[in-house]
Amino acid sequence: MTTRKCAGWGKARRGAVPVLLLAALAVFAAVANQHYPLREWLLFMYLRYWLLAGLFAAAALAVGLVVASRAVREPSRPGVKLVLAFALGVLIFALGVFVAGLAKLYGTAFFFAWPGLLLMLCGRGAWRELGQLRRGLGRGLAARALPHDWVQGGAALFLALGLVAVYLQVMTPLNVGADSYWYHLPIAEHYVASGGIRAFAEGWYLGAYPHLASLLYTWAFQSPGDLFDHVALCSHIEWALFLATLPGVGVLTRQLLGGERVPYAAAAVFLFPGLFLYDSSLITGADHILAFWAPALAIALLRMGERFAVREAMLAGALTGATILTKYQGSYFFVAALLLVGVLSLRSRRLRPALAWALACLVISSAHWLKNWIFYGDPFYPLLHRFFALHPFHEGAADRMYWDAQFLLSGSLGEKVGKTLAALVSFSFVPHDWAGFHGDRPVFGSLFTLLIPVLPLLGRHKRVWLTIAGVEIGVLVWFVTNHQDRYLQALLPWMAACTAAILWLAWQQGWGVRVAVFLLVGFQVAWGADVYFIRSHSMVGDSPLKMLVDHIGAGQQRRYAERRKLHFGSLQEVGERLPADAKVLIHERHDRLGLGTASISDTLSWQGAVDYMVLDTPEAAWRLWKSLGATHVLWWPDRGDMAAEELAREAVFARTVASYGASPESIGDKRLSKLGRGPAALGQGSTPWSVASGQQATVIAWLGCGADPVTGLYTPRGLVGRAPAQTLTPARLREAPNDALAHANALVWRPSCPELAATRSAIMRGFTEVIHAGGVGLWIRR
Repeated sequence: MTTRKCAGWGKARRGAVPVLLLAALAVFAAVANQHYPLREWLLFMYLRYWLLAGLFAAAALAVGLVVASRAVREPSRPGVKLVLAFALGVLIFALGVFVAGLAKLYGTAFFFAWPGLLLMLCGRGAWRELGQLRRGLGRGLAARALPHDWVQGGAALFLALGLVAVYLQVMTPLNVGADSYWYHLPIAEHYVASGGIRAFAEGWYLGAYPHLASLLYTWAFQSPGDLFDHVALCSHIEWALFLATLPGVGVLTRQLLGGERVPYAAAAVFLFPGLFLYDSSLITGADHILAFWAPALAIALLRMGERFAVREAMLAGALTGATILTKYQGSYFFVAALLLVGVLSLRSRRLRPALAWALACLVISSAHWLKNWIFYGDPFYPLLHRFFALHPFHEGAADRMYWDAQFLLSGSLGEKVGKTLAALVSFSFVPHDWAGFHGDRPVFGSLFTLLIPVLPLLGRHKRVWLTIAGVEIGVLVWFVTNHQDRYLQALLPWMAACTAAILWLAWQQGWGVRVAVFLLVGFQVAWGADVYFIRSHSMVGDSPLKMLVDHIGAGQQRRYAERRKLHFGSLQEVGERLPADAKVLIHERHDRLGLGTASISDTLSWQGAVDYMVLDTPEAAWRLWKSLGATHVLWWPDRGDMAAEELAREAVFARTVASYGASPESIGDKRLSKLGRGPAALGQGSTPWSVASGQQATVIAWLGCGADPVTGLYTPRGLVGRAPAQTLTPARLREAPNDALAHANALVWRPSCPELAATRSAIMRGFTEVIHAGGVGLWIRR
């Protein structure tokens, strides 16, 4: 065989190999598809979420690099510039979503157009900036990134294990937290269903909170797909920002040490095992979005401390505004930054940088306070109700706003001061959380607190002390305002950077100290090692790891559709029955996620428009509902035990639904009724109510015994005050029950009362039970 023929045969053989391999892949895929359809593979689903979250990150980094090239002009370390650039980019991305919402531009086109526009406008400049940063890093970057000794290897392994542990929780959308079901995600869903950002018609207090996280989630909800896809993408956006926080901690640690590199300093984040607890973990909320700003803000504040000039002050002010725009817990950072600006102004006797910081902070945060001022008449609606004319704000709303007393500071002034000062140390050892989560076991911040007394013995380190002071100021504000442990996650990056810096400084002191450091860190790791496995997730009633196993295993059982349902706190089943333009009034429940439409809450203490106590007639309530834009009403007939005051309000609500609801439908444990234009029937086969019935004031007959209110007829307000308009004796109810109840159009009946047995037939004939509340039922006249 000639050389030419041999060469041709060799080429053909090499060309045949990939063809045969691809053919093998096709056969393998065809066989696998018969057993487990490829379109249902979680691999492809999660690859999609990674790509879309990567699109968000790439767009944010691109615009951030271009802006940072102007904001950070003087030579700076590449890591510092990347951290600041990405933070600025995320801020710009969120503000763009906000402006588009005001312009009513939401939709699938905007989902792709917004990051695409940022990449198109800033991609070339960002690539140029990245090139300069690569040259600044120099050669051998990969070699420097690898561990060089057993200590670095251990830190790298610990960091990797922590990342895997966190992502295993993120993988299942069932890991979503209660607050995320309640408002972080429903706000995004509501905005997208409405086509943009509008005022919550009912004056929903939670909707008026700072919500930069929900703005990012709003972008995710515009992506193609269903609720599962939207929630999963939101979780991956939170995950992407958590990933970015870790190198931020490393860069901040290096800044604290004057440029000395601390390999894998970000591993110190996982020395705070409370991170793995519900509800301090990544549960698609806002706490870790707030923590994302911490490294960049600290770097900006340190830069401002070294050079108190307008440019540095504006950068620090913009990032301070970003924390305020994310959560009210941004006050931890705001107070610390404000004090620093004040000290620098006095020391330098310069006012312009301070004004620049204040202006930047004010402008960036205006997406919260100015929007609220325009929408509701109060920049911090409803907190300043004493100073502004709020709208909406019903009679008595000021006295009914909810505050969780468990996490509020109490006692005399001296006791409050003592508790607050003690908390600066004790927060690390005395948990402040719901009792059912992890008991009284301290799982957050112990190492940080214990290392502070060591720092004075390690030399003068002004930046470390400044950051520790910032942490303690944040802890002080936390304890005075609302001291639930999960809010401390915002300060975690600062604590972790200080912890890593002190451990590094101690490690340099020799082998005797190194042994002590090793034992202390080892004890902390061992102490918190099982926190990850505590089965206290309140939404799933177990560990998210178990839910992940069930989620993945559902594929083998061919439960493809079921595993894409958010069963806990989701209203998907209701949403499937609603038209796209529906606006659902949800009665006295926090559930909103899954409707896929706009919604209204009438939950007392959480909104300013609706109080059935001041709406005596169904017509008044109906007119209010229509003014809010409601098209449907959703309620839960089985409400559990309720106080007399609650039942008084329920009577007005139930009569309104009975008068103006149409085509009521049972969906699981819920009832859905379309809101008609006028009086309607209570149910199938019932007699339509007259218009006059909707205009009649509510009169409630309370038929009870024991500690119940006196048996008699009440107005709603009279029932609250236990003041009957007319008493009803057992004798009269036995002799003439129809006459005794003639003026009642609602009644509360306790069937277990023996003296009321004679009224059963009259109640059954004239009334229909609409709400079951523990041992009593609320009945409405037919």
